[in-house]
Amino acid sequence: MASTSPEALARKLFTACVGGRPWSRDALVSLAQPEGTAALFRDLVEPLADLFEPTLVDCYVGIFSEVMAQSIPSLNAAEIRKRFQRIRSPRRFHGGKVDRVYVLSRVTLGADIAITSQFLQAACALFPDADIYFVGPRKNYEFFAGNSRIQLLEATYSRNGLLADRLRTGMELAQQLSHPHSLVLDPDSRLSQLGLLPLGEESNYYFFESRSYGYPGTKCLGQLAGDWLNEIFGFYGAMPWINPICTNPVPRAEITFSFGFGDNPAKRVGPDFELEVVRSLRRQGHAVLIDEGGSQLEQDNARRIAHATGAQTYQGSFACFSQAIQSSRLYLGYDSVGQHAAAALGVPVITAFRGWANERMRQRWTPWGQGARHVLPLMMEDSSDSAEQMIALAKELL
Repeated sequence: MASTSPEALARKLFTACVGGRPWSRDALVSLAQPEGTAALFRDLVEPLADLFEPTLVDCYVGIFSEVMAQSIPSLNAAEIRKRFQRIRSPRRFHGGKVDRVYVLSRVTLGADIAITSQFLQAACALFPDADIYFVGPRKNYEFFAGNSRIQLLEATYSRNGLLADRLRTGMELAQQLSHPHSLVLDPDSRLSQLGLLPLGEESNYYFFESRSYGYPGTKCLGQLAGDWLNEIFGFYGAMPWINPICTNPVPRAEITFSFGFGDNPAKRVGPDFELEVVRSLRRQGHAVLIDEGGSQLEQDNARRIAHATGAQTYQGSFACFSQAIQSSRLYLGYDSVGQHAAAALGVPVITAFRGWANERMRQRWTPWGQGARHVLPLMMEDSSDSAEQMIALAKELL
Protein backbone atom coordinates (compact mmCIF):
# COMPACT_ATOMS: atom_id res chain seq x y z
CA MET A 1 0.00 0.00 0.00
CA ALA A 2 2.93 2.34 0.71
CA SER A 3 3.79 2.63 -3.01
CA THR A 4 0.19 3.24 -4.09
CA SER A 5 -0.94 6.85 -4.44
CA PRO A 6 -3.89 8.09 -2.35
CA GLU A 7 -5.77 8.80 -5.59
CA ALA A 8 -5.39 5.20 -6.74
CA LEU A 9 -6.44 3.87 -3.33
CA ALA A 10 -9.54 6.07 -3.27
CA ARG A 11 -10.53 5.03 -6.79
CA LYS A 12 -9.99 1.37 -5.86
CA LEU A 13 -12.32 1.74 -2.88
CA PHE A 14 -14.90 3.55 -5.00
CA THR A 15 -14.82 0.80 -7.63
CA ALA A 16 -15.27 -1.84 -4.93
CA CYS A 17 -18.29 -0.01 -3.51
CA VAL A 18 -19.97 0.43 -6.88
CA GLY A 19 -19.29 -3.19 -7.73
CA GLY A 20 -20.65 -4.44 -4.40
CA ARG A 21 -17.30 -5.98 -3.46
CA PRO A 22 -15.46 -5.90 -0.11
CA TRP A 23 -13.24 -2.89 0.36
CA SER A 24 -9.75 -2.81 1.82
CA ARG A 25 -9.32 -1.56 5.38
CA ASP A 26 -5.60 -1.24 4.75
CA ALA A 27 -6.37 1.42 2.14
CA LEU A 28 -8.33 3.39 4.72
CA VAL A 29 -5.29 3.60 6.98
CA SER A 30 -3.46 5.45 4.20
CA LEU A 31 -6.38 7.66 3.26
CA ALA A 32 -6.86 8.69 6.90
CA GLN A 33 -3.37 10.21 6.86
CA PRO A 34 -2.97 13.93 6.09
CA GLU A 35 -1.68 13.26 2.57
CA GLY A 36 -4.77 11.18 1.81
CA THR A 37 -7.43 13.77 2.68
CA ALA A 38 -7.86 15.32 -0.77
CA ALA A 39 -8.24 11.96 -2.50
CA LEU A 40 -10.53 10.61 0.24
CA PHE A 41 -13.09 13.35 -0.36
CA ARG A 42 -12.57 14.11 -4.06
CA ASP A 43 -12.24 10.55 -5.38
CA LEU A 44 -14.34 8.57 -2.90
CA VAL A 45 -16.73 10.44 -0.60
CA GLU A 46 -18.09 12.95 -3.13
CA PRO A 47 -18.50 10.45 -6.01
CA LEU A 48 -20.37 8.08 -3.70
CA ALA A 49 -22.76 10.86 -2.69
CA ASP A 50 -23.23 12.10 -6.26
CA LEU A 51 -24.74 8.81 -7.42
CA PHE A 52 -27.70 9.09 -4.99
CA GLU A 53 -27.79 5.33 -4.54
CA PRO A 54 -28.94 3.88 -1.17
CA THR A 55 -26.49 0.96 -1.24
CA LEU A 56 -23.62 3.42 -1.72
CA VAL A 57 -24.80 5.38 1.31
CA ASP A 58 -24.26 2.22 3.33
CA CYS A 59 -20.82 1.82 1.79
CA TYR A 60 -19.93 5.41 2.67
CA VAL A 61 -21.09 4.89 6.25
CA GLY A 62 -19.01 1.73 6.59
CA ILE A 63 -15.89 3.36 5.19
CA PHE A 64 -16.10 6.77 6.79
CA SER A 65 -17.03 5.44 10.24
CA GLU A 66 -13.72 3.54 10.17
CA VAL A 67 -11.85 6.65 9.01
CA MET A 68 -13.40 8.72 11.80
CA ALA A 69 -12.57 6.13 14.44
CA GLN A 70 -8.96 6.06 13.24
CA SER A 71 -8.74 9.83 13.44
CA ILE A 72 -10.61 10.39 16.73
CA PRO A 73 -9.94 7.70 19.36
CA SER A 74 -13.07 8.63 21.35
CA LEU A 75 -15.28 7.53 18.44
CA ASN A 76 -16.29 3.92 17.86
CA ALA A 77 -16.97 2.84 14.29
CA ALA A 78 -19.66 0.32 15.21
CA GLU A 79 -21.52 2.88 17.35
CA ILE A 80 -21.33 5.45 14.55
CA ARG A 81 -22.95 2.98 12.17
CA LYS A 82 -25.69 2.01 14.62
CA ARG A 83 -26.53 5.64 15.34
CA PHE A 84 -26.70 6.46 11.63
CA GLN A 85 -29.16 3.67 10.96
CA ARG A 86 -31.36 5.07 13.73
CA ILE A 87 -31.32 8.70 12.62
CA ARG A 88 -31.69 8.04 8.89
CA SER A 89 -35.21 6.68 9.39
CA PRO A 90 -37.67 9.61 9.27
CA ARG A 91 -39.51 10.08 12.57
CA ARG A 92 -42.32 12.51 13.23
CA PHE A 93 -41.78 15.47 15.56
CA HIS A 94 -44.41 15.26 18.29
CA GLY A 95 -43.92 18.63 19.93
CA GLY A 96 -42.41 19.79 23.19
CA LYS A 97 -40.62 22.83 24.51
CA VAL A 98 -38.15 24.27 21.99
CA ASP A 99 -35.98 27.24 22.93
CA ARG A 100 -33.40 26.96 20.17
CA VAL A 101 -33.29 25.52 16.67
CA TYR A 102 -29.94 24.94 15.04
CA VAL A 103 -30.03 24.49 11.26
CA LEU A 104 -26.77 23.12 9.89
CA SER A 105 -25.31 24.52 6.69
CA ARG A 106 -24.66 22.25 3.73
CA VAL A 107 -21.45 24.33 3.29
CA THR A 108 -21.89 24.85 -0.47
CA LEU A 109 -23.84 27.99 -1.38
CA GLY A 110 -26.18 26.43 -3.90
CA ALA A 111 -27.19 23.60 -1.58
CA ASP A 112 -27.87 26.06 1.24
CA ILE A 113 -30.23 27.98 -1.03
CA ALA A 114 -31.99 24.95 -2.48
CA ILE A 115 -32.30 22.94 0.75
CA THR A 116 -31.16 24.67 3.94
CA SER A 117 -33.24 27.79 3.26
CA GLN A 118 -36.37 25.64 3.47
CA PHE A 119 -35.28 24.28 6.84
CA LEU A 120 -34.82 27.85 8.09
CA GLN A 121 -38.24 28.82 6.75
CA ALA A 122 -39.87 25.92 8.56
CA ALA A 123 -38.00 26.62 11.81
CA CYS A 124 -39.10 30.27 11.84
CA ALA A 125 -42.73 29.36 11.17
CA LEU A 126 -43.01 26.37 13.51
CA PHE A 127 -41.14 27.82 16.48
CA PRO A 128 -42.04 31.53 16.68
CA ASP A 129 -40.66 31.94 20.22
CA ALA A 130 -37.40 30.04 19.69
CA ASP A 131 -33.98 31.39 18.76
CA ILE A 132 -33.15 30.25 15.23
CA TYR A 133 -29.49 29.72 14.32
CA PHE A 134 -27.88 29.15 10.95
CA VAL A 135 -24.80 27.07 11.75
CA GLY A 136 -22.15 27.46 9.10
CA PRO A 137 -19.89 29.88 7.20
CA ARG A 138 -20.62 33.60 7.32
CA LYS A 139 -20.50 33.75 3.51
CA ASN A 140 -23.47 31.38 3.34
CA TYR A 141 -25.36 33.17 6.10
CA GLU A 142 -25.29 36.37 4.03
CA PHE A 143 -28.05 34.95 1.84
CA PHE A 144 -30.42 34.86 4.83
CA ALA A 145 -29.20 37.82 6.90
CA GLY A 146 -32.21 39.92 5.92
CA ASN A 147 -34.43 37.78 8.14
CA SER A 148 -33.98 39.21 11.64
CA ARG A 149 -35.13 35.95 13.24
CA ILE A 150 -32.10 34.07 11.98
CA GLN A 151 -28.84 34.38 13.88
CA LEU A 152 -25.41 33.12 12.86
CA LEU A 153 -23.49 30.49 14.79
CA GLU A 154 -20.35 30.65 12.74
CA ALA A 155 -18.66 27.38 11.85
CA THR A 156 -15.83 27.58 9.37
CA TYR A 157 -15.40 24.47 7.27
CA SER A 158 -12.57 24.20 4.76
CA ARG A 159 -13.40 21.97 1.82
CA ASN A 160 -9.64 21.86 1.18
CA GLY A 161 -8.66 21.26 4.81
CA LEU A 162 -7.12 18.17 6.36
CA LEU A 163 -9.39 15.40 7.58
CA ALA A 164 -8.49 16.09 11.20
CA ASP A 165 -9.44 19.76 10.83
CA ARG A 166 -12.77 18.95 9.20
CA LEU A 167 -13.65 16.48 11.91
CA ARG A 168 -12.51 18.90 14.62
CA THR A 169 -14.98 21.50 13.35
CA GLY A 170 -17.84 19.07 13.89
CA MET A 171 -16.61 17.86 17.27
CA GLU A 172 -16.37 21.44 18.52
CA LEU A 173 -19.92 22.07 17.36
CA ALA A 174 -21.20 19.06 19.30
CA GLN A 175 -20.73 20.88 22.59
CA GLN A 176 -22.37 24.09 21.36
CA LEU A 177 -25.47 22.30 20.06
CA SER A 178 -26.25 20.38 23.24
CA HIS A 179 -28.37 23.02 24.99
CA PRO A 180 -31.54 21.78 26.72
CA HIS A 181 -34.79 22.24 24.76
CA SER A 182 -32.95 22.63 21.46
CA LEU A 183 -33.41 20.99 18.07
CA VAL A 184 -30.74 20.25 15.50
CA LEU A 185 -31.92 20.09 11.89
CA ASP A 186 -29.34 18.45 9.66
CA PRO A 187 -29.96 18.69 5.88
CA ASP A 188 -27.16 16.17 5.18
CA SER A 189 -24.44 18.60 6.18
CA ARG A 190 -20.73 18.26 5.65
CA LEU A 191 -20.39 19.72 9.17
CA SER A 192 -21.76 16.42 10.50
CA GLN A 193 -19.96 14.45 7.76
CA LEU A 194 -23.34 13.58 6.28
CA GLY A 195 -24.87 12.59 9.59
CA LEU A 196 -22.02 10.56 11.06
CA LEU A 197 -20.74 12.95 13.72
CA PRO A 198 -22.99 12.98 16.81
CA LEU A 199 -24.07 16.64 17.02
CA GLY A 200 -26.47 17.39 19.85
CA GLU A 201 -28.76 14.97 21.64
CA GLU A 202 -29.98 12.20 19.37
CA SER A 203 -33.57 12.56 20.58
CA ASN A 204 -33.55 16.19 19.39
CA TYR A 205 -31.66 15.55 16.15
CA TYR A 206 -33.57 15.42 12.85
CA PHE A 207 -31.64 14.25 9.82
CA PHE A 208 -32.61 14.60 6.17
CA GLU A 209 -30.63 11.85 4.48
CA SER A 210 -30.81 13.38 1.03
CA ARG A 211 -28.83 10.74 -0.86
CA SER A 212 -31.51 8.04 -0.64
CA TYR A 213 -34.65 9.94 0.43
CA GLY A 214 -37.19 9.78 -2.38
CA TYR A 215 -35.35 6.96 -4.15
CA PRO A 216 -35.93 5.94 -6.90
CA GLY A 217 -38.08 8.92 -7.88
CA THR A 218 -37.02 11.80 -10.10
CA LYS A 219 -37.74 14.78 -7.83
CA CYS A 220 -35.03 17.36 -7.30
CA LEU A 221 -33.47 17.98 -3.88
CA GLY A 222 -35.49 21.16 -3.40
CA GLN A 223 -38.73 19.21 -3.77
CA LEU A 224 -37.49 16.39 -1.56
CA ALA A 225 -36.50 18.82 1.20
CA GLY A 226 -40.05 20.15 1.20
CA ASP A 227 -41.47 16.62 1.28
CA TRP A 228 -39.27 15.74 4.26
CA LEU A 229 -40.29 18.85 6.21
CA ASN A 230 -43.92 17.96 5.62
CA GLU A 231 -43.40 14.36 6.69
CA ILE A 232 -41.42 15.17 9.84
CA PHE A 233 -42.91 18.48 11.01
CA GLY A 234 -46.18 18.73 9.12
CA PHE A 235 -44.87 21.91 7.48
CA TYR A 236 -46.35 22.13 4.00
CA GLY A 237 -45.35 24.45 1.19
CA ALA A 238 -41.69 25.15 1.97
CA MET A 239 -39.80 26.72 -0.93
CA PRO A 240 -36.23 27.96 -1.42
CA TRP A 241 -35.74 31.64 -0.58
CA ILE A 242 -32.99 34.20 -0.02
CA ASN A 243 -32.95 37.64 1.61
CA PRO A 244 -29.46 39.16 1.61
CA ILE A 245 -28.48 42.58 2.95
CA CYS A 246 -26.27 44.65 0.63
CA THR A 247 -25.15 48.15 1.57
CA ASN A 248 -23.39 48.93 -1.73
CA PRO A 249 -25.32 49.46 -4.98
CA VAL A 250 -25.39 46.50 -7.37
CA PRO A 251 -25.48 47.03 -11.17
CA ARG A 252 -28.64 46.03 -13.02
CA ALA A 253 -29.02 44.35 -16.40
CA GLU A 254 -31.66 42.57 -18.45
CA ILE A 255 -29.72 39.28 -18.41
CA THR A 256 -27.42 38.01 -15.66
CA PHE A 257 -24.75 35.39 -16.11
CA SER A 258 -22.40 33.36 -13.95
CA PHE A 259 -19.92 31.01 -15.54
CA GLY A 260 -18.60 29.89 -12.17
CA PHE A 261 -18.00 26.17 -11.76
CA GLY A 262 -16.44 26.05 -8.29
CA ASP A 263 -13.85 23.35 -7.83
CA ASN A 264 -15.28 21.14 -10.56
CA PRO A 265 -14.09 22.00 -14.09
CA ALA A 266 -16.17 19.09 -15.44
CA LYS A 267 -19.20 21.38 -15.06
CA ARG A 268 -17.79 23.85 -17.57
CA VAL A 269 -18.74 23.60 -21.25
CA GLY A 270 -15.90 25.85 -22.36
CA PRO A 271 -14.74 29.42 -23.14
CA ASP A 272 -15.94 29.42 -26.75
CA PHE A 273 -19.42 28.40 -25.63
CA GLU A 274 -19.52 31.15 -23.02
CA LEU A 275 -18.31 33.85 -25.40
CA GLU A 276 -20.73 32.84 -28.16
CA VAL A 277 -23.80 32.90 -25.88
CA VAL A 278 -23.00 36.34 -24.48
CA ARG A 279 -22.00 37.76 -27.87
CA SER A 280 -25.24 36.60 -29.49
CA LEU A 281 -27.44 38.10 -26.77
CA ARG A 282 -25.49 41.35 -26.84
CA ARG A 283 -25.95 41.57 -30.62
CA GLN A 284 -29.68 41.33 -30.01
CA GLY A 285 -29.43 44.48 -27.89
CA HIS A 286 -29.71 42.93 -24.42
CA ALA A 287 -27.82 44.41 -21.47
CA VAL A 288 -25.71 41.69 -19.83
CA LEU A 289 -24.08 41.52 -16.39
CA ILE A 290 -21.55 38.74 -15.66
CA ASP A 291 -20.47 37.74 -12.17
CA GLU A 292 -16.69 37.55 -11.94
CA GLY A 293 -16.77 34.40 -9.82
CA GLY A 294 -14.62 33.23 -6.96
CA SER A 295 -11.31 32.36 -8.62
CA GLN A 296 -8.72 34.16 -10.72
CA LEU A 297 -9.59 31.96 -13.69
CA GLU A 298 -13.28 32.83 -13.48
CA GLN A 299 -12.52 36.53 -13.04
CA ASP A 300 -10.17 36.60 -16.05
CA ASN A 301 -12.73 34.76 -18.14
CA ALA A 302 -15.59 37.13 -17.23
CA ARG A 303 -13.47 40.17 -18.05
CA ARG A 304 -12.34 38.62 -21.35
CA ILE A 305 -15.97 38.08 -22.39
CA ALA A 306 -16.95 41.58 -21.26
CA HIS A 307 -14.10 43.14 -23.24
CA ALA A 308 -15.12 41.22 -26.38
CA THR A 309 -18.86 41.89 -26.12
CA GLY A 310 -19.40 45.11 -24.20
CA ALA A 311 -21.06 43.32 -21.29
CA GLN A 312 -20.61 44.52 -17.70
CA THR A 313 -19.01 42.48 -14.93
CA TYR A 314 -19.68 42.38 -11.20
CA GLN A 315 -17.09 41.78 -8.49
CA GLY A 316 -18.36 41.10 -4.98
CA SER A 317 -20.28 38.60 -2.91
CA PHE A 318 -22.68 36.33 -4.73
CA ALA A 319 -25.29 37.15 -2.09
CA CYS A 320 -25.27 40.72 -3.38
CA PHE A 321 -25.07 39.61 -7.02
CA SER A 322 -28.36 37.84 -6.37
CA GLN A 323 -29.96 41.30 -6.18
CA ALA A 324 -28.92 41.82 -9.78
CA ILE A 325 -30.39 38.43 -10.63
CA GLN A 326 -33.65 39.43 -8.97
CA SER A 327 -33.98 42.56 -11.12
CA SER A 328 -33.08 40.75 -14.36
CA ARG A 329 -35.42 39.08 -16.83
CA LEU A 330 -33.27 35.96 -17.25
CA TYR A 331 -30.36 34.18 -15.59
CA LEU A 332 -27.96 31.81 -17.38
CA GLY A 333 -25.10 29.73 -16.02
CA TYR A 334 -23.73 26.35 -15.04
CA ASP A 335 -24.80 23.95 -12.28
CA SER A 336 -23.78 26.22 -9.43
CA VAL A 337 -25.11 28.67 -6.87
CA GLY A 338 -26.59 31.05 -9.44
CA GLN A 339 -29.19 28.63 -10.77
CA HIS A 340 -30.51 28.04 -7.26
CA ALA A 341 -30.52 31.76 -6.42
CA ALA A 342 -32.49 32.56 -9.59
CA ALA A 343 -34.98 29.78 -8.93
CA ALA A 344 -35.47 30.94 -5.33
CA LEU A 345 -36.15 34.47 -6.60
CA GLY A 346 -38.62 33.32 -9.24
CA VAL A 347 -36.41 34.51 -12.11
CA PRO A 348 -36.39 32.38 -15.27
CA VAL A 349 -33.18 30.33 -15.35
CA ILE A 350 -31.35 28.30 -17.97
CA THR A 351 -28.69 25.91 -16.71
CA ALA A 352 -26.03 24.43 -18.95
CA PHE A 353 -25.65 21.16 -17.07
CA ARG A 354 -22.49 19.17 -17.67
CA GLY A 355 -20.39 16.62 -15.79
CA TRP A 356 -23.16 14.70 -14.04
CA ALA A 357 -22.32 11.26 -12.66
CA ASN A 358 -25.65 9.74 -13.68
CA GLU A 359 -29.16 10.82 -14.64
CA ARG A 360 -30.34 10.85 -11.02
CA MET A 361 -27.65 13.36 -10.09
CA ARG A 362 -28.84 15.70 -12.83
CA GLN A 363 -32.43 15.31 -11.65
CA ARG A 364 -31.55 15.89 -8.01
CA TRP A 365 -29.63 19.10 -8.68
CA THR A 366 -32.20 20.65 -10.99
CA PRO A 367 -33.11 24.05 -9.48
CA TRP A 368 -36.42 24.42 -7.65
CA GLY A 369 -38.52 27.57 -7.32
CA GLN A 370 -41.42 29.60 -8.64
CA GLY A 371 -39.99 30.78 -11.97
CA ALA A 372 -39.38 28.98 -15.26
CA ARG A 373 -36.49 26.53 -14.92
CA HIS A 374 -34.76 24.95 -17.89
CA VAL A 375 -31.85 22.51 -17.72
CA LEU A 376 -29.86 21.79 -20.89
CA PRO A 377 -27.87 18.55 -20.51
CA LEU A 378 -24.74 19.23 -22.58
CA MET A 379 -22.13 16.65 -23.45
CA MET A 380 -19.65 18.20 -25.85
CA GLU A 381 -17.03 20.72 -24.77
CA ASP A 382 -17.05 24.01 -26.71
CA SER A 383 -19.89 22.75 -28.90
CA SER A 384 -21.47 25.34 -31.20
CA ASP A 385 -24.64 23.28 -31.02
CA SER A 386 -24.68 23.77 -27.24
CA ALA A 387 -24.42 27.53 -27.63
CA GLU A 388 -27.19 27.54 -30.22
CA GLN A 389 -29.46 25.57 -27.89
CA MET A 390 -28.99 28.03 -25.04
CA ILE A 391 -29.36 31.07 -27.30
CA ALA A 392 -32.57 29.75 -28.84
CA LEU A 393 -34.09 29.04 -25.44
CA ALA A 394 -33.04 32.47 -24.15
CA LYS A 395 -34.72 34.12 -27.13
CA GLU A 396 -37.89 32.18 -26.42
CA LEU A 397 -37.96 33.17 -22.76
CA LEU A 398 -37.18 36.82 -23.51
